[in-house]
Amino acid sequence: MENTETKTTVTTMFSTFLKEKRTALDLTQKEMALKIFEDEEKHRWIGDIERGRGITLATMSKILENLDCTITIHEN
Repeated sequence: MENTETKTTVTTMFSTFLKEKRTALDLTQKEMALKIFEDEEKHRWIGDIERGRGITLATMSKILENLDCTITIHEN
């Protein structure tokens, strides 16, 4: 059974991370989409993720890889 609270927390944390990273890199959503997905038309995905919409682990992994970043999740 999926823990909705954990999913929401991870999604919220990742959306905050992505927006802060994009801002720190001084990139628009289109530029970020080009950097991550090699397709600026996927800028809507960046916006959706930044607003806390759902994200798959595969997409999260691709974003982290293309930003040369890692995250660590600790279980309490």
